[in-house]
Amino acid sequence: MVLAVALVGLVCLVVITSLSALIFAGPMEAFLPIGLAAGMIGTIVVNLAIAVRPRTGAIVALPASAGSVILAIVMAEMSVTLSDAPDEVMAATAALALAAAALVTGLLFLVAGLFRLGELARYVPYPVFAGFLGGVGLLLVIGALDLAAQPAGGSVTDVRAAVYWVPALAMGAFLFAANRFWSVGAVLPLAVLGALTAFHIGLVVLGIDIEAASRAGLLLVTPDTSSAPAVFPLFGLARHADVSVVVGHWPSMAVLALLALVSGILGASGSN
Repeated sequence: MVLAVALVGLVCLVVITSLSALIFAGPMEAFLPIGLAAGMIGTIVVNLAIAVRPRTGAIVALPASAGSVILAIVMAEMSVTLSDAPDEVMAATAALALAAAALVTGLLFLVAGLFRLGELARYVPYPVFAGFLGGVGLLLVIGALDLAAQPAGGSVTDVRAAVYWVPALAMGAFLFAANRFWSVGAVLPLAVLGALTAFHIGLVVLGIDIEAASRAGLLLVTPDTSSAPAVFPLFGLARHADVSVVVGHWPSMAVLALLALVSGILGASGSN
């Protein structure tokens, strides 16, 4: 039981970190710790709520990848709007956007649950089902490759960035093959643990310390992000957040909530 909890915790940590890095990319990279804190706190709270409810079974809640794609777009748009704003305003506004997205999505899920809208999944054709999940997966792959190419200061098409995104692509291909051909529940966490171990062994062999790896962009926490708030700036939202910027993105928030709902319904129906 302890080993299972540890492996599940490792998967949760990797998923939260990966999606947070996708959302807080580019100009918002300095505020990545806010995303990490929000993701971890939210995952802990949701899983505790699931655990105390009777007859929920062995369920583990993870952040939704479909909504993360829309959040990444929202953060990129807000970074352009707030390009001249102070850091505390950008940080508080990003945190407020996360809170607003969570609130809107939660309210939509509540309404869907009260009116049993999940039963509408039976009317969704398989081509729509496959196209939706495939489209979300493609957006995640593109975003992940762009994120992996960031240390080179370019895009995936830049030859210099290949040394960064090719290993990431190989890791993804290995995880895909492992989940497809090995029906062992611990394949994913063990593969992630093995990759982390191999990475740090490689740093030791090459004589690269953690600070040098961070400056080279090989780690998520860089010198730019180390000065950002390490916790969710809850008490700074009212003082520093630009509410008008968040309200101006309400259509994206609505799309995010709807996308998360559709993804949840289709994912639940596909796993049954």
